[in-house]
Amino acid sequence: MAVSARQFTARRSEREVLVLVVEDLHWFDPQSDAFLERLIESFPGSRTLVVIIFRPHFSARWMRHSYYRQLPLAPLGDQ
Repeated sequence: MAVSARQFTARRSEREVLVLVVEDLHWFDPQSDAFLERLIESFPGSRTLVVIIFRPHFSARWMRHSYYRQLPLAPLGDQ
């Protein structure tokens, strides 16, 4: 039986906190970005934390929701 990513994450977050980390979102192709958007929109009300790392110029529709929080980081110094 095939299980979708939504079903997997929903089942997993019923038992425990689920943390997903996605790096370099600014490099995603349009299909991957659409997949991630559908996945993120299925998380409100679940015990899921999504940590996404991207460059400052990136933006997505799901970033406008009340459940989104951005924590900007300063660039690293030379050291």
